[in-house]
Amino acid sequence: MFLFRAVSTFWVANPNNHLINNAAAGSQDTGIWYLFHKGPTGESHGLLIETKAELTPLGTFYNNRVHSNFKAGLFIDKGVKVSNASADDPREYLCLDNSARFRPHQDADPQKPRIAALIDRLIAFKNNDHGAWVRGGDIVFQNSGFSDNGIGLSFASDGSFPKDEGSSQVVSESLFVGESGNYGSQGGQNKYWGVGGVEGKNRTLPRDKTFPIRGFQIYDGPIHVTKTTFQNYMATPVRFTSAIGFFLKNPWQLTPKNSFSLLKFDTKVCLSWYLLCCDINAQCKPFEILEIIMNQITRPQSHNNNNPMYFILVIIGKDIGI
Repeated sequence: MFLFRAVSTFWVANPNNHLINNAAAGSQDTGIWYLFHKGPTGESHGLLIETKAELTPLGTFYNNRVHSNFKAGLFIDKGVKVSNASADDPREYLCLDNSARFRPHQDADPQKPRIAALIDRLIAFKNNDHGAWVRGGDIVFQNSGFSDNGIGLSFASDGSFPKDEGSSQVVSESLFVGESGNYGSQGGQNKYWGVGGVEGKNRTLPRDKTFPIRGFQIYDGPIHVTKTTFQNYMATPVRFTSAIGFFLKNPWQLTPKNSFSLLKFDTKVCLSWYLLCCDINAQCKPFEILEIIMNQITRPQSHNNNNPMYFILVIIGKDIGI
């Protein structure tokens, strides 16, 4: 017998299920977790044929709330090992496996058209790490809200390129709030308590006082965010905050096809931009961008290359000393 530490309120092994009007709160790890079993487990292990869960279209996901979970409100990623431990592979039966990538297609057939997974009216608030972490595609979030999370929403592809070439991830007509009027209370399971950046009042914090809160986190892509509003993302003297930010330690590619359009930022959103500047020893520190200057350069026509244009990007900033 082994101790399984991946705890969730809803554990969904096959996406062809309907989740409507549910609430998932207070889990050690995840409120709603979609992960992809290659075959039946438990008492049904070995009795039925292997499934194609990661290729199966998502059932109805509508009007679900996830809050106060430690790892994430909604998590769509990973699979489980469905074979027993052996000399060749000593990992335990049902341990988490990182090989599954959700890529829904008609009839679970990768040769047929993709069927976009629709997450409609997800409300995710006060989750310590992520409101939602989602890997795969095509996936669409619409009419959803994220508030008081460490990170509102992160999309991930396959780590190097999308597993399903041409797939993407979309957020549309949604709302991200860094700090709401839900201050919470000190004590109990609320480990983190401190001053917020919007009103300067004490409140529960998703992580420790210095954790850089982000609304939408850019990881790799392709991702598209449109017709979406960001509110109340303000820094404190000891914490950075951004409505749209980047994965802080990202060794993978970042596609130039990512897009953000028709966004709205209210007056309580930080307008400073930051980079992490790292030396050859991977020692990094934040660097505030004060000005970006783009100079256009044109190669001489003698190079016989249709006279393409090149750009030099000059970033002027300062070490902010944190």
